[in-house]
Amino acid sequence: MPSLNYLHQTNRGQRYVRNRVSYTITEANIGTFYSYDPHGNVEWMASHLPGLGMNFVGYEYDLIGGKMLRVLYDSGMGDMFAHRYRYDEDGCCQWPESAGLGLREDHQRFF
Repeated sequence: MPSLNYLHQTNRGQRYVRNRVSYTITEANIGTFYSYDPHGNVEWMASHLPGLGMNFVGYEYDLIGGKMLRVLYDSGMGDMFAHRYRYDEDGCCQWPESAGLGLREDHQRFF
């Protein structure tokens, strides 16, 4: 079974994959790998596309409510991109924000 580490960090390997999808590989050699937190939420996903290499997506959740807080694409790399979600007191998403590397998040709001 193939395995890898999030953003090639040796301390961020796949976790909690028992009884869950840990990876898929197509006939065209396109691979997707998953790691989960103890609650069963996807904590990161990695995709391998031939000719393009590996891309990583990390997810952060509110531990109490289980709501998604942030999505990080290729965190710390040259093509990094992030989404952040803010919720109102009723738990409804009210303020999604996006930002690229080197840009202030408050100047990147859209939706």
